[in-house]
Amino acid sequence: MREYVNNLINKLLESWIVKKFNGLNIADKINVTVCSIIVITFIILFPTTLSKFYTISLESSENYIKEVSKHNSRLVLEKLIQVESTGNFLITQIASNSRTIDRQNVIGLLKDALKSQPNIYSIGMVFEPNMFDGQDDKYYNKEGSNHLGQFMPYIFRNGNSFKVSLAIDGLSAGKKRFWYNVPKETKKIYLAEPAYYHIAGKSVLMTAICIPILDLKGEFRGVLVLDIELSYIQQLIEKNRPLGGYLSILTEKGTIIAHGAQPSLITKNVLDLDEENKFFTEKIAKGEEIVIYHKSSETGEANSLKVFIPIILENGNIHWSLSSIVPKANILSEFYSILRIILLVSVLSFLIIYSSVVVLTRYITKNLITASVHLRTIAMGNFNEAIPQKYFSLGDEVGTIFKSMNTMQNTTRDLVLQVLESVKIVASSSEKMNIAIHELNSQTDDISHSMNQLTMDMEATYSSTQKINDASNKVEELIQNISKRSLHGSVAAGKMNKRVLKISHSAKEAQDTTNQIYSTTKEKLVQSLEESKAVEKISKLSNVILQIISQTNLLSLNAAIEAERAGDAGKGFSVVAEEIRKLSQDSRNTIQEIQKVTKTVISSVKNLSNSSLKVIEFIDSKVIPDYKNLINIGEQYTKDIIFIDDLITEISTSGEQLMSSFEKILSYVNEVFSVMQAVTNETFRIKAKTNSITLKINDVQKMIDDNDDSVQELQEIVKKFQF
Repeated sequence: MREYVNNLINKLLESWIVKKFNGLNIADKINVTVCSIIVITFIILFPTTLSKFYTISLESSENYIKEVSKHNSRLVLEKLIQVESTGNFLITQIASNSRTIDRQNVIGLLKDALKSQPNIYSIGMVFEPNMFDGQDDKYYNKEGSNHLGQFMPYIFRNGNSFKVSLAIDGLSAGKKRFWYNVPKETKKIYLAEPAYYHIAGKSVLMTAICIPILDLKGEFRGVLVLDIELSYIQQLIEKNRPLGGYLSILTEKGTIIAHGAQPSLITKNVLDLDEENKFFTEKIAKGEEIVIYHKSSETGEANSLKVFIPIILENGNIHWSLSSIVPKANILSEFYSILRIILLVSVLSFLIIYSSVVVLTRYITKNLITASVHLRTIAMGNFNEAIPQKYFSLGDEVGTIFKSMNTMQNTTRDLVLQVLESVKIVASSSEKMNIAIHELNSQTDDISHSMNQLTMDMEATYSSTQKINDASNKVEELIQNISKRSLHGSVAAGKMNKRVLKISHSAKEAQDTTNQIYSTTKEKLVQSLEESKAVEKISKLSNVILQIISQTNLLSLNAAIEAERAGDAGKGFSVVAEEIRKLSQDSRNTIQEIQKVTKTVISSVKNLSNSSLKVIEFIDSKVIPDYKNLINIGEQYTKDIIFIDDLITEISTSGEQLMSSFEKILSYVNEVFSVMQAVTNETFRIKAKTNSITLKINDVQKMIDDNDDSVQELQEIVKKFQF
């Protein structure tokens, strides 16, 4: 699971959006971040707030509709209670005056009640036979009595007057006569089903409050019927339109008493409109309060709020209910209106906040952009452009960055200048050393040429000596010719003496030249080696630069920590700190390259120094002594030639002594031959060493050339910086 999450995070970091975001500048990153935070916050909070506001709106509307329903149900109930009170008052008046009141007085009381209660359309009373005054036989077919004398008056309005008829004929709705039989059986008030009744030539929608008349023992005596015209209820219902909905009043059997939307449905049964309304009639019969969202069977609204508030007379057994039906769209209309206002305000607020953030971000990052541009200039090696003084007076982290940049610029510029001077010194020393090596190489070539000539002469001398040796072997045979050949021997000895003197003179000159070159080269070489130590200063200066870079890196780290503490406001500074850290790292890498080059130069100089010292040591220990030996040999050879010349002279003058001294002469000749052989071998060895010196000098020259290449490379690196 963790690996999957890590892969998902890596994919997100490598996504196109993240790459685009990384390519933005600091100001745009801040703007995008703030905008994203606002949008995400809006996305997170708005649905929750909207849901709560939606719930509150529904609850508020439901409570409002319930209150409206309760208020109107109380108005209806108060009318019914008022009529009921009137009926109870009449029953009480009749019962308290039962001994003195007659039937006409009762009819008079009923008329007075109609006068005082305009909502009562008619009043009727039906007594059981002989249960009013026990005198039914005296009132056959009289006013208010039927043909059997049973007292059942029915008084109804006829314009501004009242008419009296019989209750059975006027209120009979069928043989069952619920208005009479139900109160008789239950001894409770009965609220009759509303219906249209034809009275005095007009159709009147009425309901009746049927109150049982009981004696002191609770025995049933009759029923008082108070007919209520329901037009005032319809008027009350029609003028109440809560939230664009409508009210209606239903009986427990589903009969519509009043309807605010469709008056034509009055007296119709809701069960005939939709069988699902049986659920509501059952609840109304139990006197329960109902709040539910349901389809309206009257208007066909798919989703409407239905609130049923019961209307119950205390002593009755019939329940009505006032129903408020409001389409849900009407309930939420105010919610949608407020929602549009909220969205408009949210969009305007977002635009204002975003605009403010953009302006503030541009203002805040303006100095950072300037710092970034100057850092880029420094990174390109340009130290000519100075930082304006106004940025040093900034008291925030940006001011600190500008001050650090100025310090770094000055320090790096001074350091590079020092490196440049050191490079010039090294280049000058290398040039001088190169000239000295060229001179030494030239002198070495001369020595080599002289040694070649000397070798040729020594080979000739060796050949001559060998011939002398051969001649000595034949001396016995040629003893007679000694006198003749003595002259030739003297001449040859003279020539030999000249050649030996020439060799001796050349050896002397070569020795003087070698000593002079050796002295001059040694002095210049020692001086160059001392001057080459200046290269080591580059390493020390590089270490100083590395210390400064470490301090800069530490400063960028501190800036990043401070930016992290500052939270979102410091993210821009953390990016700048990261750029400074990258610049420090690039500077570190550059200095490390300089150190590598410096190490190469130092190594080359050391190798050159060691090789030069070896050359000096070789010349001091080998070449000069060999030259001295060569001169000594030449002097000895001159002496020998003089001796030979004297010997030949003596031979020419003392032939007789030649034979006696032959063995001694032969011995001397052999010694000369050995010496010449040794001299020849030594000459070849000196020539070989001279060639070796030449090769060493060539190696030194190659090292100097490599040193020149390193110096030029270092100069090219330093030229990148502008001052």
